[in-house]
Amino acid sequence: MKVIFLDIDGVLNTEVFITAIHELFKGKNPHEKQMDEYGIRFDPLALRFLKRIIEKTGAKIVISSSWRLSGLKRMQEMWQARNLCGEVIDITPCLMSKSKLPFDERFERGTEIKMWLDENPVESYVIIDDDNDMLPEQQDNFVMTNQFYGITLQDAEKAIKILNGN
Repeated sequence: MKVIFLDIDGVLNTEVFITAIHELFKGKNPHEKQMDEYGIRFDPLALRFLKRIIEKTGAKIVISSSWRLSGLKRMQEMWQARNLCGEVIDITPCLMSKSKLPFDERFERGTEIKMWLDENPVESYVIIDDDNDMLPEQQDNFVMTNQFYGITLQDAEKAIKILNGN
């Protein structure tokens, strides 16, 4: 199985998209059109690039974003309700709630991903995130996005190469 560890804010939620929505709906409530019961909708361009990754690799999604704190079922419901591409199969564990675990906070997200990988062997994986709190050994599997633009075509192509072993 191929897995995408997916952050949301700065990856699918982009500052460029949010700014454009505010400009488009000036004088009105922009969030009225761009929000649903799950929160703000995602940037359609970033979603297109995520879809490209999934179509070219067959990868499944594990949510590593802080959005996972609402639970796996809620993430899966949102994916279905918004008709998003791919399948959310799990969420990473949350170290914030396991304060007895010793870890370096600089690598919190990376440690959570390592914990998930230790329990779930995979063929290949990629981490897509706008924050670089990954472990040194995860750097070859890491695609860092720009929070303003989210996933770009270049990011998608890099993720596809990582997942397909090119």
